[in-house]
Amino acid sequence: MRNRIRELRLERGLSQEELGKVLNVSGRTIGHYENGSREPSPEALNKLADFFGVTIDYLLCRTDVRSKDEQDTRNNLQTTADANKEAAADDVKELLLLAQNLQEEDLKLLKQIAKRLGR
Repeated sequence: MRNRIRELRLERGLSQEELGKVLNVSGRTIGHYENGSREPSPEALNKLADFFGVTIDYLLCRTDVRSKDEQDTRNNLQTTADANKEAAADDVKELLLLAQNLQEEDLKLLKQIAKRLGR
């Protein structure tokens, strides 16, 4: 966690004292958080998360996803990718069913077309 707090503080260009003012603690306390000799209270974690726009899980290094919006975006992308894979699988099944009824000459032509498209 200490690296996350330090990293976020430096991204904002803040000193330990400046961040301490946000949390109503001393700069020295921020130094303790950053060097791991002291853990922030739940209240301080909430303030840090709100101030930096990240989740508490991100602060605690339980995830590399900074915000809920970022997680929602990742979930949506994964859902879309999964839906596309399912649609492609359905298309392949449909093609296989259609191919079963083709004459040998048409089946050879279909193979040639598929090979050209696969390049």
